[in-house]
Amino acid sequence: MQGSKIVTVLRPQDIRSDFPDFSGGVGTPYILFNSNTGEKWLLFTGWKDPVGLKREVAAAPMEKDMSVDTKRIRKILSSDFMAGSYTMNAARGVYNPVRDEFIVTVTQDDGAYVFWFDSDWNRVGFQRILGGVYDHGVAFKPLGAYGYLHDAVAAIPAGARIKLLGLRDFDEHGKVKVEEYGIAAWHGIGNAVLDIILMPRISVIAESDEFGKWVLKSFIGPPPNDVRGLCENGVANIGLLEGDLLPLLPIDDSLIQVGHPHYTTEPDGYPKLFFASFRDTWSTRRQTEREGYTHEICAVQVNTGIFDPRSYGVLKDRIFIPGERSLPSKWYWVGPAEKIILVATKAVEGSIAVELCESPSLTSTEDASRHRLEASSGCNKLVFENPATFIKIEAVEPLTGPMWILARY
Repeated sequence: MQGSKIVTVLRPQDIRSDFPDFSGGVGTPYILFNSNTGEKWLLFTGWKDPVGLKREVAAAPMEKDMSVDTKRIRKILSSDFMAGSYTMNAARGVYNPVRDEFIVTVTQDDGAYVFWFDSDWNRVGFQRILGGVYDHGVAFKPLGAYGYLHDAVAAIPAGARIKLLGLRDFDEHGKVKVEEYGIAAWHGIGNAVLDIILMPRISVIAESDEFGKWVLKSFIGPPPNDVRGLCENGVANIGLLEGDLLPLLPIDDSLIQVGHPHYTTEPDGYPKLFFASFRDTWSTRRQTEREGYTHEICAVQVNTGIFDPRSYGVLKDRIFIPGERSLPSKWYWVGPAEKIILVATKAVEGSIAVELCESPSLTSTEDASRHRLEASSGCNKLVFENPATFIKIEAVEPLTGPMWILARY
């Protein structure tokens, strides 16, 4: 891939002769590297029904130039594997080199599942791990042996929220245990398919329904060296700040809508974002009276600036919603922020007072300092300059309306 241009990886129109089962659409790309054989695999979903409800999961070999051998597409999960009306959505995965297995997560109807496959993509086990979910899949990344053998961090959307999870024993067939770590971001509009990243920074990239379009957003968190693992002051205790990713990508209106993000350095060693384009979702098909679902898979080379908050100018989160979300006890990594602005978005009666805690690292929160911030009667804004690397906001007095945190760079 030369420069930052959009590359078309896979289109259903181009594979109808080789793989007619996916002639309706393809999406949710994810690249897996078999480190034992050196093979790169494109894991993705596809369908042929015009309303895109009977989705299936496949894998196909991918070369360094991102070409896909469509004659070697392997369907690994079919729409009739288990009963369901909206099947096999948003495949996410990883290769386990210790056991020479692939681990894949999907959602179907209101359930989330993890599947294990051998290196030839033969299914060797599966387990339902979550209920009450939608079509977003379960993005996850493994941790490591130094305290977290068998464990992974996962993220799922929940309407306007991003939730973090722990997957314990995720490499053990039928033994996965899910730990919920609560809401890490609440930006106020619906999210769906997402990807979680642990390096170079703990972050989430999600598709988000904005302005009648699906667009891509970043949710920026700390570098892993400042956070402990799955413990009290670890991933379970962090919040993520939202930034608009779309202006950092060479995307134009010809793609109509974009979603299904996946960040990776595969298959050629350059950082890139795989995504799906939804070109036909703005008009209805005469035979179905529904919008089109002819998704296609694309990729664009990026740089690590997408994980630098200074690239966004401002990062934000909605930290208080009366009756839904209290002022959080979670820590936000604000990095090189010059200013923190807290904004109450409704008319203010009386004064506003909060306590801002700041710490250089979550590995040493005993060094945290506290500052009371108070705005005079009728003022809806609190400002704190030159914050430490991590901050959290705690309530001093009850609030009657929403409050946002803005980190300005």
